[in-house]
Amino acid sequence: MKTQAVISEDLDKYVHEAIECVSMAANMLHSVWSEIDYCIVVARVTKGSHKG
Repeated sequence: MKTQAVISEDLDKYVHEAIECVSMAANMLHSVWSEIDYCIVVARVTKGSHKG
């Protein structure tokens, strides 16, 4: 049977891993959104004539 300290350490580890995973997903979403926003701005400025 695990002691309270070991359970607490395991829980702490899992919480930190979950936060890191969510943070990476948020960063990826932000990067994708920034790229889409850039493409929309380029299309608007060039009136759709830029195909990249």
